[in-house]
Amino acid sequence: MDHYDYSGQERPIQRVMNFIWNALTLVTLLGVVGVVAVFLIVFINPNIFFNPFPPQPLPPPISLPNPHPTPRDLQPPTRPPSPPLDPTPT
Repeated sequence: MDHYDYSGQERPIQRVMNFIWNALTLVTLLGVVGVVAVFLIVFINPNIFFNPFPPQPLPPPISLPNPHPTPRDLQPPTRPPSPPLDPTPT
């Protein structure tokens, strides 16, 4: 078996480095949560004030003047189909 000299205590410099890495991890996780929250808010409400690319306003609907009524029955009704021809002997 291997023998390790482990006294159970961390060196002071290692304690400081562990704190720095833990603080950077916490800052990164908070940043990711913040970015996801901003994306969700913009997705739910695209007209929010901090959206850098808000949607364009919709144009008003077009209303064309039509002084004449719409014509009905422009063509005569269709004829019923003709009966099939009887076969003739050849």
